[in-house]
Amino acid sequence: MRARIRICPWFFAVKDLLYVEHGHEFDAMCNYGDPLLPTCPRDPRRIRHTPFSVLLRNVARPTRGLSTSAYSYVSFGAYVQLLLRLGWKGTAGIAVRFAEASCRLMRESVLHGQRPGRIRDLMARARMRRFARGVGVSEQQLGELRNLYAPPAVQSLQFVIRSLYIDRIFASLGTGLFVSIAVLAACLASTLWTVLFAVPAVALCVYAAIGLERRLEPAERMRENARNIARMFKARWVVMGHTHQAMVAPLDGDASYVNLGYWGEDDVPEERGNAPHSPCTYLVIRHQDGDYRAELLSWKRPAAAHDEQTDPGKSKSADDVRSSVTNAA
Repeated sequence: MRARIRICPWFFAVKDLLYVEHGHEFDAMCNYGDPLLPTCPRDPRRIRHTPFSVLLRNVARPTRGLSTSAYSYVSFGAYVQLLLRLGWKGTAGIAVRFAEASCRLMRESVLHGQRPGRIRDLMARARMRRFARGVGVSEQQLGELRNLYAPPAVQSLQFVIRSLYIDRIFASLGTGLFVSIAVLAACLASTLWTVLFAVPAVALCVYAAIGLERRLEPAERMRENARNIARMFKARWVVMGHTHQAMVAPLDGDASYVNLGYWGEDDVPEERGNAPHSPCTYLVIRHQDGDYRAELLSWKRPAAAHDEQTDPGKSKSADDVRSSVTNAA
């Protein structure tokens, strides 16, 4: 069994047929910067911090009512609604955790900008050469593939601030401050000072409500770059996951992009709400009549689960409990 298991640290490819990778490198909030060396430069025993990993562990998980599927790629208004539901005590708790997470990520951004040490740089190049030889591609191809990925969010302090809505949080606080001063000036019958403080209050209010576009959702980037990957590796199926949106989409020629969906349900039962159960989708590629055919299938829970528990001898085969989602032949 051990001899049949192969660990692929970056991607798995079968020439003229298949290319498989997780897809998180197309997501700026999850990108490590180096697919083969995702460790922290200061502590090689630990994985490098990314915004989503820090927010998931320090903000989403400890906050009751904030599902893991709802904390990412949502608007600023959605977080405001969450705070209103949490009340003062819940808001104070999440504010402290969010501040700690933000400080950690901004510190990571500053450290990320520092040039890596010579030893780490040599390690990265050596890993790249070994991986290229192992999968039978050139280092130039790997470089072209890396150019398709999104730059890591922590690479830019400005991007981290925007992606965490820190700019709009301070804009909201500034709005309150200028409004208070403008109201005080109006009470003192000072028209000039009222106008001087009212104008920036309006500007900050508009920015807090609208802000700059973040463009974080990676699904479209993954799908569009699957076309480039299919051309680079001459793959008929380019398979990814990450966004958990099960789908099959046609690319150029007879190539297709496949997202495998997901199997896990991360939230505890009382916090899942009306969220749908995991589709349990998976891809099957068969060689039939001299050609390959692929299907994205969904593993269905047996309808007679109760009967199976009471009668251990009664079970369903795989063919009985799976159904075709779509066909990418």
